[in-house]
Amino acid sequence: MSNRVWLRLFASCGVASSVLRDALWDEAAICVFFAVGIIVIAASRRSRRDGSTSPWLTTAIIVWRGVLLGALLVGDSMLSWFLAEVLTEGRSGDATLWLARLVLAVFLGGIVYLLLKRQARRGWEYARRTLAWTLGLGSVIGVAGFFYLFGPVDLSAYPPAQDSPYRLPWKPGIRRLCIQGNRTIISHWKWQEYAYDFVMPVGTEICAARAGQVVEVVDHNDGNGPSAPGNHVLIRHADGTHGLYAHIRKGGALVHDGQRVEQGEVIAESGNVGISTLPHVHIHVIGGDKTIPFTFADVPGDGVPRMFRRPERFVSASQQGSPTGYITTLESKP
Repeated sequence: MSNRVWLRLFASCGVASSVLRDALWDEAAICVFFAVGIIVIAASRRSRRDGSTSPWLTTAIIVWRGVLLGALLVGDSMLSWFLAEVLTEGRSGDATLWLARLVLAVFLGGIVYLLLKRQARRGWEYARRTLAWTLGLGSVIGVAGFFYLFGPVDLSAYPPAQDSPYRLPWKPGIRRLCIQGNRTIISHWKWQEYAYDFVMPVGTEICAARAGQVVEVVDHNDGNGPSAPGNHVLIRHADGTHGLYAHIRKGGALVHDGQRVEQGEVIAESGNVGISTLPHVHIHVIGGDKTIPFTFADVPGDGVPRMFRRPERFVSASQQGSPTGYITTLESKP
């Protein structure tokens, strides 16, 4: 490849790795990306058959491949993080993370090489085909097992959604991906079993899911990593429980200690700070020394958000007159 081709490839790859993290979790963006890719590749092949090659078309296909490579690198980084967390039971450090990345890179590189290159020796060719079938079958089993093994264990332990004092922590009319629900694979286990993570671009307004009094604000930290300190806002509710909103950006708290906040009031701006792999808000409710099960009144059905689904904060007809989209309850009054 010429230097210009390499420059385009790495530039588009870098853009994807740095600014397209949210798009990896947006179904519309994914569909548009692959639709564009199909059109560009088809146009490129037709152009080659006709004997004419457009420099703009060549650039388009290089950029598309670069963005795809960048997205794969983001996914590889997150998979490495997960591997490191599993190996160390949630206590991974920088050395463990880099070791996980090296192991994963060698492993995935070997698999890709074996799958793409037809082997001359019969034994290796048999191994290549076996690996392809195993990966396909394993993916199907893995997806089925993921949805079967993770998530709420006993829904009877959760309070009824229709009686819940909690609402989703963002403004009405918006759907946000639940990147982690209860009992999932990365960090929501043991004392954090009943936590939720919702994908939010950095700087998104976070609303109080329930009224209460702010008892702790930390927003001076910056950066992320397996041992990086995080930022959060902690709110005490009327029943003595505490709601924690984590990973807010540096200087992103919009409330202060001792302040009374109403349900739906903007309390912070989202970030990607602390033990975090992508911009999101982490929310859980603490009762005693551990998280407790809670539901959201505006999540249809049982009120429990599920991983890789997008609950929408809706507003009923009776809530339309409220500036925050919530009905003011007795609990929310001072």
